[in-house]
Amino acid sequence: MARLLLACSAAIVIATSALAGCADETASPDLNSGPLVQIDQSTSTSGGYQVVVFAHTSKLTRGDYSLQYVFTNTSDGSPVDGLTMTIVPWMPAMGHGTPIIPMITPLGGGAYQLDDVDLFMPGLWQLRTTTTAMQADQVEPALQVE
Repeated sequence: MARLLLACSAAIVIATSALAGCADETASPDLNSGPLVQIDQSTSTSGGYQVVVFAHTSKLTRGDYSLQYVFTNTSDGSPVDGLTMTIVPWMPAMGHGTPIIPMITPLGGGAYQLDDVDLFMPGLWQLRTTTTAMQADQVEPALQVE
């Protein structure tokens, strides 16, 4: 009888652990689905570009994001296409960035898809962005991660 009770108790513990593991996996939200929401707007160093940053959430938490930039010309509001850019996610308070380099895909109409934006710690992050086209320029949208 004691062996039967021990075997049943072990089975319950294993089943409960398995269910808890499943619950933890499904509890993490998908950070990259749903409608796009504006999370920042910045002007480039030269004042020539305006960039609006969009995410699939208004509240950023630690994670790997797909974001969208929309570049417009500050003088007439026209979309800026044909930019080549590099982006370095950077935490100024910590003095470091991330080893993962975001992938950038032009979408047209001044929009650029940013994938693999790794915001792995809470705090203020800058997306240190250097653009090239007719002239080199820089912009640093700031994102607060909770």
